[in-house]
Amino acid sequence: MDFREDGAAAVEWAARYLETVGELPVLAQVKPGAIRAQLPASPPDEPEPFQAILRDLDDVLVPGMTHWQHPRNFAYFSVSAA
Repeated sequence: MDFREDGAAAVEWAARYLETVGELPVLAQVKPGAIRAQLPASPPDEPEPFQAILRDLDDVLVPGMTHWQHPRNFAYFSVSAA
């Protein structure tokens, strides 16, 4: 992939997230330390494909997030940009 393709993939990931955030649980579904345990101890020596980074967002980070854009999030103030 090149810069334009990676950028388009990032925009598509963000759009898909906002379109489907209502299907996710509002609160994080992992125990403290679970995300850190899934990450490598040090950065990679070689670059990773951008698709692998987007996959890590879905598989590692999103389950540990509180989804402020979720329609059932009533904590603090919803961003409501969607």
